[in-house]
Amino acid sequence: MQYNLWIAICIICTYQEAVYALPGGAPTGACTTMMPRHSNGANGFLASQSLASSPYTLMASKRNYTSTEAITVWVVDSRASSDRGYRGLLLQARKVSSSAPVGTWMNVPADTKLITCSVANDAVTHSNTMVKNESSVYTWKAGGNHGNIEFV
Repeated sequence: MQYNLWIAICIICTYQEAVYALPGGAPTGACTTMMPRHSNGANGFLASQSLASSPYTLMASKRNYTSTEAITVWVVDSRASSDRGYRGLLLQARKVSSSAPVGTWMNVPADTKLITCSVANDAVTHSNTMVKNESSVYTWKAGGNHGNIEFV
C-alpha cells in the first residue's frame, strides 16, 4: 500500500543578532512544538521566523512510500550560494495534523545525530554548529503504515 508524502516547510530560524543556541542539538523538550527556543541572553527567547519568510524547504526523494522503503530528505536553501547553509535543525516525519513523530531515521550525516522523541531514532538534530548544506541528506524509513505523513 502506498501513501502520499506532504512536504512541509522546514522551521529553521536564522538571526542576524547574537543568539545563545544549543550547539549540541535540540533538546527532547522541543520534540512536540518544534520551537527552537533560542535565548537572547537577556532572560528571554527570540521569536521564531515566520514560515512565509523562511529560505528553507524540505525536499524528499519520493512522493509516496511503503513500509519497507527508505526516503531521502534534504534541506534546500533559496538564498544566494555564498549565504547558503544551516547550522541547526530538528527533523521529524509526522502523520499529517499530528505532533508525534513516526518512523525512524538512519545513517545520519556528519555534524548531526539521532535523538529519541517518542521511540528511538525518530528525530534528527544537529550535533555541533558547523554549517550543513544540501549535500547533507537524511534517510527515513516508515517501518509501518502511518497514512499520509509530512516532514517537519
